[in-house]
Amino acid sequence: MDNPYAAARAPVPQPPPRRALFSGFVAAAICLLTWLMVVVNMGGQSYRFSKAGFFVEPARTDEIAGVQALWYYGQQALIAASALCLLLSLPRIRAGKLRWARYATIWLLAACSYALSDFLWRSLHSLIAGIP
Repeated sequence: MDNPYAAARAPVPQPPPRRALFSGFVAAAICLLTWLMVVVNMGGQSYRFSKAGFFVEPARTDEIAGVQALWYYGQQALIAASALCLLLSLPRIRAGKLRWARYATIWLLAACSYALSDFLWRSLHSLIAGIP
């Protein structure tokens, strides 16, 4: 090299784009664990739910029909949140604000799935508590 300072003046290479694989997998595992906890608790109380008419189509009361719909759509939402966490973690994003928004979205999905499972279980538990 004739000019030793040429390397110092060369543009700094951009860092490689990063993936959020770890965050996506952990958040997806949280979503699936919340779904599994609700399903296991539901299975453990299935005898009481059958006494309340929860598994009967159509439901005996509007309250049971509402909880049935919440149960059905809540399960789908928890599994969809898990899949969305995985999908958000796969693309490589170079921009800082987009990367931050992706991390925030992944962890927001995990927090919302926990809140949904907690609300779902409390709704189901109130139905069990009303059974003599």
